Amino acid sequence: MKKKKSGQRLKNTWMRVPKILVTGDSWSAGEWDTSIKGYDINYHAREHSISEYLSNMGKYHVIHYPWPGHGDTLILHHIFERHDLADIDYIVYVKTCATRSFNYLDLDQHSTWFEEENILTKITWMNDSTYIGLQQIKDKLILLGGIEKIRSSFECFYKLPSITEYFYPEFQDTEYFGDIKYIKDMLDKDKWGGKFLLDSAERKIKFWKKHPEIFYPDGAHPNRTAHKELANLIDKQLSQF
Repeated sequence: MKKKKSGQRLKNTWMRVPKILVTGDSWSAGEWDTSIKGYDINYHAREHSISEYLSNMGKYHVIHYPWPGHGDTLILHHIFERHDLADIDYIVYVKTCATRSFNYLDLDQHSTWFEEENILTKITWMNDSTYIGLQQIKDKLILLGGIEKIRSSFECFYKLPSITEYFYPEFQDTEYFGDIKYIKDMLDKDKWGGKFLLDSAERKIKFWKKHPEIFYPDGAHPNRTAHKELANLIDKQLSQF
């Protein structure tokens, strides 16, 4: 038998592919086409999603993990509860509206929040808590601004402040959205703040509906064109490492 030359090693052809978790609200789920009937919208949204397009590149192990309609508080809770969190290399997170986390607060533990009447102050406090949570995973965090623009002072592995601004640079996004379901009981106590939020949400929704090339079919979520472009953008960032 012919002996190997001194120092020769067998080439290890196995390489570990990066593991990516894609999460957030319904903007992270994929093309949100409610006209398709017969099976779970979360399932057919995934067919045209950031997750699917990243996975199809054959370079990543992708975990599709959206939480449509839920707030950042719950989404972060589920991230930190994952048994495999330490094995996940990157987390693609589409941030949602802070008002959606209002439901998770109770009077006994958050009396100061309930006593505060200024809705914008309540949102600021809620986002303060969210960004403290995101800070814990900032080194692997790819943070995308969806219905709410990302806070300018927050830094992480990669940040896209606003998906809407990315596709339409002329649009000026804001860090406020204001989901009416979660603020309607507060409008009488803070009429100015309530009007500001409702006007902000209406402006965004009207803009999305005017641009079906990115926000078709429902006028409220990025479609397959947007998700594919976002996946390519994320891949471009990761390819630098």
